[in-house]
Amino acid sequence: MADCLPMLREQAPWPRAAAALHTAGAVRLALGQLESAEALFAEVLHIAPLGSFHALYPVEGLALVAAESGDMQRALRLCEASAQARRRLDTEPEARWRRRIEQAAARARTLLPTAAREAAVVALASCAGTGSSPTPCGQGAANRCGGGRTPWGPATSGGG
Repeated sequence: MADCLPMLREQAPWPRAAAALHTAGAVRLALGQLESAEALFAEVLHIAPLGSFHALYPVEGLALVAAESGDMQRALRLCEASAQARRRLDTEPEARWRRRIEQAAARARTLLPTAAREAAVVALASCAGTGSSPTPCGQGAANRCGGGRTPWGPATSGGG
């Protein structure tokens, strides 16, 4: 796959490249290569249209990376962001992936103190605010929830 990704990045239509990058991220995650997985999931977020169904899986991938890295508050924020977006877009992940996300969210809820769980949800709600909010879902290139928007816009917006 490593040999294919450069060509896909350059020549494939963005949906095909996004799918390949997500798959590569999932493989790296399964191998415990968390930094590489995170970079690949974040790369998908750079090419997938903001608000699209195609951004859901990499956000969930970032949630899994956060959970595996021990950043339970970030994991919970990303799981919740994805769950909210999936409800708005009326879509479900495939069953095995959904179970992984649900397990990561449940683990985060179990390990976080009540105040931290509540702060994660409050921080997520501020994502769709006015633009003056902090970047609650993460940092750097892997963060598409900051800057006053979630990847799927405010709760009243449609998907794409």
